[in-house]
Amino acid sequence: MLQYSHEEIAHSLIQNIKESCQGYAALCRQLMLLLADGQPVSRAQLARAMRWSLAEVESALKAIAKIEYNAKGDIIGAVLSLEPTPHHISIRGHALYTWCALDTLFYPVVLQERAYVESACPVTHELVRLSVTPEKLEQLEPAGAYISLVLPEAAAVRCDIRGNLCNHIYFFSSKQAASTWQVAHPDIVILPIEEAYAIGQRVAREVYALPDQA
Repeated sequence: MLQYSHEEIAHSLIQNIKESCQGYAALCRQLMLLLADGQPVSRAQLARAMRWSLAEVESALKAIAKIEYNAKGDIIGAVLSLEPTPHHISIRGHALYTWCALDTLFYPVVLQERAYVESACPVTHELVRLSVTPEKLEQLEPAGAYISLVLPEAAAVRCDIRGNLCNHIYFFSSKQAASTWQVAHPDIVILPIEEAYAIGQRVAREVYALPDQA
């Protein structure tokens, strides 16, 4: 089975998220802040929030991997999504979704918001629930829950972030359940959710230039 140090995992995640943002980390963060209100985001809204021209916003959106749009052309997903996925997250009282389990740990730090998370283990189908703040995890149930990670090359993420990264990252109700999944998916790494959260805090600070927590 694959094993990586926390340093190697953090480095891979930093490179992959930077690759997906294509140099537009500030815009990606602003877009998620707007989506956290639970409504589609127009290009005009995003331009006003960024104090950019519409042309600048349009150019950035074309460069960023896998933006989701509705029929009107408004943005409904960019990691944080209005479209249902297995990974439920509630921010500001709005029912939202993320593209993978790690996002639910990572983006409350990025957005500096408390979030309530629920996602089913693909092995036992037991719900993993937790509360995530920018500083810590709370109320993790089951207490011994695990997460899977995969560390693809940055070029693969640029080509298909969801297929090559997000779709391999789940919560598991126990180490045993995660190990069972790993047998059939030998390219994944498994670790306790608390450890993944600590790695995510570091990645968030580096990718999005957030201040260190006091």
